[in-house]
Amino acid sequence: MQAPPRRLGRDSLVDRRLVLYSYGIAGTLETLCCMWAFFSIFQYHGISGSHVIFSSPPHWTSTSPDLVLGGTVYTAAQQVSIVREARSAYYATLILCQFANLWNCKTQSTSLLRYNLLRNHVSFYGVAVMGVATVIIVYVPAVNTFFGTGPLVGWAWAFWIAFALLITAYAELSKWQVRRNRSGWWARNIQW
Repeated sequence: MQAPPRRLGRDSLVDRRLVLYSYGIAGTLETLCCMWAFFSIFQYHGISGSHVIFSSPPHWTSTSPDLVLGGTVYTAAQQVSIVREARSAYYATLILCQFANLWNCKTQSTSLLRYNLLRNHVSFYGVAVMGVATVIIVYVPAVNTFFGTGPLVGWAWAFWIAFALLITAYAELSKWQVRRNRSGWWARNIQW
């Protein structure tokens, strides 16, 4: 709020640097992390990613034929349960990745270690509301039916940590580069 308003005609809300960060860096890392979580659930149940990709459309619905893999038979009910759990893993990882990204986007040059995260109470309320909503979407049976999700094993909540570490390392290196040379190539072309 202390920064002056943008200059119309010269300053834009979205520029190529922001698009690069949002879609090229953070978005790509988030998507990869979510896909990792999704396919890890199948792997946990003994189903490889290639079987998931090449077994659709006849499988993963309530009317699916049995899926036989290496002597293990997965009934339609088991298939639905597994795919619902995988959806929950993807969704929970996506939301938690967004929380990690939120904290890293608080400043363009100040390190997260030096920034007072408690200054913006609204962020904490938003994180709390989305955290509760995520738990409801993942664990409440009536809501599971609506969203096509299912209860998630405990370890599957940890995938976002990989994203948080990667995106925080990137953000800290990028902010350090900007602090080191505020008018340099990195600050002009990469740092959003």
